[in-house]
Amino acid sequence: MKILDDIVITGYGIKGPGISDKNSFLHVLENGICTQSIYNIDNQPDSSIVAGLIDDHFQEINGEDYKRYPRSVRMAIAAAVDASAMAKLNYFQPQRIAVIMGTSAGAILEIEQYSMNFFDLRKTPIQGVSYADTHTLSGSVAEAIGSCGPAYTLTTGCTASLDAVSIGKLLLENGSVDACIVGGTDAPLGQWTINGFKKLRILSKETSIEQAGVPFSTEHRGFVLSEGAGVIVLERKQTAIDRNQQIYGKIE
Repeated sequence: MKILDDIVITGYGIKGPGISDKNSFLHVLENGICTQSIYNIDNQPDSSIVAGLIDDHFQEINGEDYKRYPRSVRMAIAAAVDASAMAKLNYFQPQRIAVIMGTSAGAILEIEQYSMNFFDLRKTPIQGVSYADTHTLSGSVAEAIGSCGPAYTLTTGCTASLDAVSIGKLLLENGSVDACIVGGTDAPLGQWTINGFKKLRILSKETSIEQAGVPFSTEHRGFVLSEGAGVIVLERKQTAIDRNQQIYGKIE
């Protein structure tokens, strides 16, 4: 029986509230900093909620213009570019790199924003089809990092990014690819999503940031929505050792 090689993490990228890179992520974690803020819903007075907001629009990444891409895709590209650089992903042949990204809400922010425009051909944005096609996510990440290997987009809800890790592990174990970009992204802070969760009565009703973001407390009531993207690079352990690449973790 063949013993499978360990699947390890050799790079990562993260974009979240108050977090732009690995150093700011470590700073937030080590110092227990709450990065949530008060979000005011347009056209709905007295309906502020605590949420996780990112200041950056990610419209330009490494000198490339991504303003026509959905916000969730732009965040994913920014995180994937960081992860690729950390893992020195250019070591691998482009066709041997897989991209597997998960999302729950996809381009719901843009669909909400432009929904009325789609009924008028003149007002329909040229990138309108990409909003409806969730696979724009993985395809765009693959193009940004120079991969032409397998690309999959998972929409399995809250578990999507974990499912991406599982599939990436399987592809590496069976030898289909030599490296995988895996992760997830969501930009759900629009009226549609917020009102939907409010209707279910599962969003935190606290207006104090300190009292709303306490997921491990027995006192918490509901959860806090946030936007963000997280990406890791997976490869076989022996490959990482052979190319003297730092290993940050292992998928068990």
